[in-house]
Amino acid sequence: MRLAMLTAVVPLVAIGVAAAQTTAVPTDLKPGADVPAATHALAASAQTKAVPSDLKPGSDVPAATEASAASAQTKAVPTDLKLTCNEQPGVRVVVNAAGELASEGASAGSDGPVVFWVVNLDHEHEGPDIPARIDSDAAQLTAATAIWNPGNSVDADDGRLRLDLTTNTLFLVEPSLGNQALFRRFQCRDGAGTAAERHYLCGAGRELWVRFESGAGDASRAYVRYGDGALELTQVPSGSGARYADGGNLLWIKGDEAIFTPFGAEEQRCDVAD
Repeated sequence: MRLAMLTAVVPLVAIGVAAAQTTAVPTDLKPGADVPAATHALAASAQTKAVPSDLKPGSDVPAATEASAASAQTKAVPTDLKLTCNEQPGVRVVVNAAGELASEGASAGSDGPVVFWVVNLDHEHEGPDIPARIDSDAAQLTAATAIWNPGNSVDADDGRLRLDLTTNTLFLVEPSLGNQALFRRFQCRDGAGTAAERHYLCGAGRELWVRFESGAGDASRAYVRYGDGALELTQVPSGSGARYADGGNLLWIKGDEAIFTPFGAEEQRCDVAD
């Protein structure tokens, strides 16, 4: 009797197990068929794990995410700047009792080069006005606080000290006797001893490299490299920004933008790349 009952129960157990397996993991669903709620939950869980939206401290971050974040920070924040500067002849301005201005040339106050550093004080700040500090081996060229506008200028002490990054020229104002001021001027080069070259990105994938230098008699020049060509342009009067030309070619610098017009070609608008 017991053997007969066991014989009858075993097929029922087998059918139950098979039914449970079929329900737990459906392998083929016809269009319109109901999907078990548990299957929906499993799919949602898998999606949540595939795209993490919240990471606790100490949890692993995908390498691609870390690389992307590092790349963004590198592009957004400029590194510190080191320049070697040589003083050029300056100008002394005097205001007389009648309020009239008089000026005279002034010789350079220092013979040898001075080193000038712009130190970024906030490497998470994307600009354009980055908090900075100015250090130098010449005490009068230091400033505890400054504003760095990459590709344009570094300003400190309400205009007492200014570095024009479009020409790599450093200006220092020294007031004296209440009615006089000495305007000193330094021409700067990068730490390698060559004039810093600025890289611009233009439309249609074009690139532009410009090196600025001041020559004798305040004849500033811009040395331009583009494509397969190279130019030496001389600064010309401009209502705003700095313009350089040689007759048929024109370069106009306005802040961190450059407008370049090669002879016989269309105007190109470019932005500082680094």
